[in-house]
Amino acid sequence: MPIASEAHNITMIPKKNQLELTLIGIFFIVLSLVGAVWTITSGLLSSGIDGILLLFVALLMAGVFALQLLLVALDAGWVKFPQKAAAKPVPAPAAAKAAPPASTQAK
Repeated sequence: MPIASEAHNITMIPKKNQLELTLIGIFFIVLSLVGAVWTITSGLLSSGIDGILLLFVALLMAGVFALQLLLVALDAGWVKFPQKAAAKPVPAPAAAKAAPPASTQAK
């Protein structure tokens, strides 16, 4: 059982962690897509509900690991979503700036 002081010395290297997660994600995406292709090419898809469910499970796993891969890429900064440019404030017309308010002219 580790002592509390030893537990604080345990650190993770973020770049190494991202690389490992990326490789694991790619492996399972490829494995899932191979399973989906095999389901279609072997004729199991046309044999009944088993083939259909196997295809959907393979595609679902590929989608889950693709989402995980996207989140790792966003966290690492490898992918950036396009963002709207900040709206620039519209400058006030020149006539409104030159004329003082009516309440100050009466004094």
